[in-house]
Amino acid sequence: MKEGIGKRAGAGLALLAVILVFLIYYVLHKPFGPAFAAAAARAAQSVMLTGAIVTACGGFGRWLLGKDGGTSLAGLAMQAALGLGVASLMMLLLGAVGLFEAWAGLLLLAVLLVAFRGESWAWLKGWRGIRETLDGRLSRALAALTLSILLLALAEALAPPVHFDALVYHLALPQTFVRQGGLVFVPESPYWGFPLSTELLYTWGMILGGEQAAAVLGWSMGLLALLGTLGFALAYGTTAAWIAVAVLLSGKTLASSPGWAYSDWMAALQGVALLIALSRWRAEGGWRSTAIAGFMAGLAIGVKYTAGVVLVAGMAALLLDARGLKRWRETFIFLAAAALAVAPWLVKNAIGAGAVLYPMTGQTAWISPESRAFFRGEASATPLLDSLLIPLAATLKGIEGGPGFSASLGPWMVGLLVGWFYLSRARRKETLWLARFVLAGWLVWAVASRLSPLLVQSRLYFALFPAWAALAALGFEGFNRLRLGRIRLGRLIAALVAFSLTLTTISVALDAIGGRTIAGALRLIPASEYRLTRLGAYEIAMAQVRDLPEGSRVLNLWEPRGYYCQPVCIPDYWIDRWYASRRRLGEPARILDSWKELGITHVLLNAAGERFVQQDDARFTESDWAALSHLEASLEPIASVGDAYVLFRVP
Repeated sequence: MKEGIGKRAGAGLALLAVILVFLIYYVLHKPFGPAFAAAAARAAQSVMLTGAIVTACGGFGRWLLGKDGGTSLAGLAMQAALGLGVASLMMLLLGAVGLFEAWAGLLLLAVLLVAFRGESWAWLKGWRGIRETLDGRLSRALAALTLSILLLALAEALAPPVHFDALVYHLALPQTFVRQGGLVFVPESPYWGFPLSTELLYTWGMILGGEQAAAVLGWSMGLLALLGTLGFALAYGTTAAWIAVAVLLSGKTLASSPGWAYSDWMAALQGVALLIALSRWRAEGGWRSTAIAGFMAGLAIGVKYTAGVVLVAGMAALLLDARGLKRWRETFIFLAAAALAVAPWLVKNAIGAGAVLYPMTGQTAWISPESRAFFRGEASATPLLDSLLIPLAATLKGIEGGPGFSASLGPWMVGLLVGWFYLSRARRKETLWLARFVLAGWLVWAVASRLSPLLVQSRLYFALFPAWAALAALGFEGFNRLRLGRIRLGRLIAALVAFSLTLTTISVALDAIGGRTIAGALRLIPASEYRLTRLGAYEIAMAQVRDLPEGSRVLNLWEPRGYYCQPVCIPDYWIDRWYASRRRLGEPARILDSWKELGITHVLLNAAGERFVQQDDARFTESDWAALSHLEASLEPIASVGDAYVLFRVP
């Protein structure tokens, strides 16, 4: 017995010695420094905080839907969409009474988590059902590639924000709201008048965890939209469901953008929630199902006006599916519920700006008719053939950051559609409503593109994309019924889809490596160095603006991004400042006097933007450019960034 005790004591001492050597080694050979540890802790905090917000909203949405919520993946996505949408309206109320404070944001989160703890836990557990969708090699491969893309997008969200529209308003407005402690009117920003559902959710995240938490919250919206698409398409089989997800992510823009802190994926989430609600209406009927669908359509419009494409598409599905008097009753309920969800944003505009549809319509002191005309652009700019063949044109001509469609959608949303016609007659009849939904959305997009060249941009219609991807997945199912000799076409196309998603994954990964995204996310390099890598001359110009004496006020020309120079600068949001000033005030001296009356001490000229507009925009005349040169001659240049930016002092 004594021998056994001695052996155990010896083993314990040996283990203690091993642990001691282990600890001493890593004290002397630190694997990472305190800066990395702090950055990793902040990243983990942002992810956990976002998880808490999403879980709270998921449980809240589950409670709101009651028995209509369901436990399927589709039901869970719809619950999250509803919870997030209503939470944004709660944030609207908090902002209206000036309660954008950390304690108020934390209290809202705590109340939701505690009051609906049972629903939140059930919502969280429900996602275990994803495992049941991984029932084949193709599904597992597509899931692995999807996860890789999402992790790369998460790194983008954790890094300092650098993407254009986030710096213009998606994060810039929340930054202003947090600084001011409420939903203050920002007369310089026309984007204040847009529906701000996503931006107020970002404000919630920013109050609690800074810009990083806000961007990760945006990433979670993309994750939920993809899971909702997966859940909706499961009605057509697990393979088709993962094909639908792959169809979405095969486009470079859609694969990259979940981490950009934009509002597009929130629109997609509300769009797929509407689809799920409509499918339940078709299965169960009843005014409640119709009202839920309409409210989801209204929440989509609460993200951005152009998401109203799904309102029209939903109406088309209702009108063509219902019969007789029921058709009009269902449509009325649908529209009334949508109006209820949209109304708070219109009331906000009426109270804050004095115009319900500010900045697009209505007489206000902040948006001139010249600015509105400039923003709308020239209706003839979009080629007629592009409008008539909008899905094909958007697919083949769309390039991320390029002119026109300005987004890369990948080949499959159009490429697989013809397969729908090879489905069995029963399956085509069953899914005809979805085809009508997508077709109605395309028609709205085509008409909008004729009204303004800006409305041709693909990213404005993300709310439609889950339905489009699901229809493409049905096309894959149709191809799977065909053979070419001994080859089943479905297997060949599945291999091509997987290869396409692999290429996108590699492309996104290479962008992350070239842009030092992971280093930026984990703060392995200073934030300023990361921004310089991604933003170049703009970062240097912003540093020059931030170094100006206290009390300086900077007016931007042809530079709409203001996130990194608030509250010192006034961005040129619609890049129309010179155009509108020339048409309202005329002579350079009068324009300069008007700027001085606003307290402007400096002017930041985006010289590269000026040159681009001068070459490309026929709305400016030679006299406009001559007048600008005359005005520049009266200013004192005090700093420049190559030939990209010039900072002037106003005498």
